[in-house]
Amino acid sequence: MTMYPVRYILAVLIAAFALVAAGVATAQAYPSRAVRLIVPFPPGGVGDLLARITAEQLTRRLGQQFVVENKPGAGGNIGTEQVAKAAPDGYSLVLLSSGNIVINPHLYSKMGFDPFTDLAPVALVADVPPVIAIPASLPANTLAEFIALAKAKPGEFNYGSPGNATTNHLYGDAFRRVAGVQMVHVPYKGVAFAIADLATGRLQFMSVAAAPLMPHVKSGSVRILAAATERRLSVLPDIPTAAEAGLPGYTFATWFAIMAPAKTSPEVIATLNRHVQDAVGDPEMRKRFAAQALEPLHGSPAEFAALIASDRVKWEKIVKDSGVKQE
Repeated sequence: MTMYPVRYILAVLIAAFALVAAGVATAQAYPSRAVRLIVPFPPGGVGDLLARITAEQLTRRLGQQFVVENKPGAGGNIGTEQVAKAAPDGYSLVLLSSGNIVINPHLYSKMGFDPFTDLAPVALVADVPPVIAIPASLPANTLAEFIALAKAKPGEFNYGSPGNATTNHLYGDAFRRVAGVQMVHVPYKGVAFAIADLATGRLQFMSVAAAPLMPHVKSGSVRILAAATERRLSVLPDIPTAAEAGLPGYTFATWFAIMAPAKTSPEVIATLNRHVQDAVGDPEMRKRFAAQALEPLHGSPAEFAALIASDRVKWEKIVKDSGVKQE
């Protein structure tokens, strides 16, 4: 057996310890430079707002810039694909909606990536549940009254969305089927345009997040009839759920969350998850969320993954029943 000098053995051990220490230091140092937070939506929407609030918090908490980059297009697929194909080093993240993960795979025949295998769950941020809204000019003060009015005028009422095959399109189509009414879908190039026509009465129905509706609700031009949720919204406690208003089965949730490329290290994901959860629980963040009718969400990466799995099954049936497809 070859005998090595003690000095040689000590040198090898010191080198080995140095490598281990360097690895630990690298893991502890994350992030050591700016992080890109891709938003697959245009500026000004709920997703963009959430990304900027979250990036601000992460920048403050982790000591490196989290830079928001808007990469809209193809129903969110363009920006999401960029992150799915990025290096799994924690420096390219995406803040997306549930639709990008659990709805788009059922709508698009080709996406260029697989959201279930090419992305890793990091942290839930907020729930943006839809509400049922109508123009205040309609003679309906309750959901039951609106449904009766729509049934009395089959095919005469229009419902709007920010575009074909969007989540809001699917919400409206599901309402049409669950309520048993005939309404015509009118797609727009953005939610703001649709809401503007709802406020003037050109549209008779929308199922959309409450936040962009609030200025019109306060001005008296839009009326919210119900929330499409299991429980009443904390930010709108006087608004009944759809089930309470007489329409059981009309329940949805649009969550926003952060994901990373698959194979991102568990240590980086755990670091991000911890700081996002701390940020979402911050009293100041909760005030900012409440001002936009947003519900903060908490959960581990494993709980986030379980939510994706359950919502994937739910939306597969909804999309199939709607007959909506997107190339």
